[in-house]
Amino acid sequence: LTLSPVMCALFLRPEGEGKKNRFFRRINLRILQCDDKLRSDRVIHDAKEFADYMAHFELIGQSATDFRPVFEHVDQLVAEGAFHSLRGLLYFTDGLGLYPKKRPKYDAAFVMLEGECWPDSVPPWGIRVILREDEIITE
Repeated sequence: LTLSPVMCALFLRPEGEGKKNRFFRRINLRILQCDDKLRSDRVIHDAKEFADYMAHFELIGQSATDFRPVFEHVDQLVAEGAFHSLRGLLYFTDGLGLYPKKRPKYDAAFVMLEGECWPDSVPPWGIRVILREDEIITE
């Protein structure tokens, strides 16, 4: 994984931070960190929990990437009823790693930073999103 902790924090910071943001009143957000295995699974329910998480954010791992443990974990969570109508998974990555052979039952978007990514490595069932640094709002 080549994304820096700063880039991850920028991706995860809610728009309108500090303002009344309807989306962040009550949510079921899971932030998973994985390199060759799942390292962290944090559940966020509201803006206060999110702000606390971001205030203490630490990027864990940064070894060789294996995407399969995250998909296996999410599949298990779906089977256990942890999500209602899971639509998709956003995976912030450089694109290099071992992918599941089969498409999951939900959409999976692989979000990458231009110039630091390998989008051709993403399997055909994956949605590729490549962001330029100037597209990331930092205010």
